[in-house]
Amino acid sequence: MLKLTILATAALVAVVPQASQAQSTRRGEIIVYGDDPCPRATDDEVTICRRRPAEERYRIPEAYRPS
Repeated sequence: MLKLTILATAALVAVVPQASQAQSTRRGEIIVYGDDPCPRATDDEVTICRRRPAEERYRIPEAYRPS
């Protein structure tokens, strides 16, 4: 059981840094952390940035946290 937990955690940690840089929750909506800049909108698309505290950048998303 411990090996399975370690492997699952390692797999999730490998994915989380990429996803946490700029998570997309819906089309045109991006989560940015700390003082990171919000990407500029284009002529065709509006970009909405949701700003979260910098210390939440590498946390496991709530949907994947043990309850």
